[in-house]
Amino acid sequence: MNYSILPEEMLVPESDDSDFNNKIEIEIKGLVMEVDLNTGKLTRIISSNPEAYLLYQPGLKIDFIPQIN
Repeated sequence: MNYSILPEEMLVPESDDSDFNNKIEIEIKGLVMEVDLNTGKLTRIISSNPEAYLLYQPGLKIDFIPQIN
């Protein structure tokens, strides 16, 4: 439960699943990140290490070649 003066629509905006399907998680040098496949931009860094946010910032364009393990 969330107590706020803001309406629920502003706190949790509705989104369609197409946005979710266009993102993948990749690992670069042991750091897990979420990248948008359409734009190639970094959308999220999954790390509790503050140093990771100095190396990579959301919005950064990532050039990568997908590999099958």
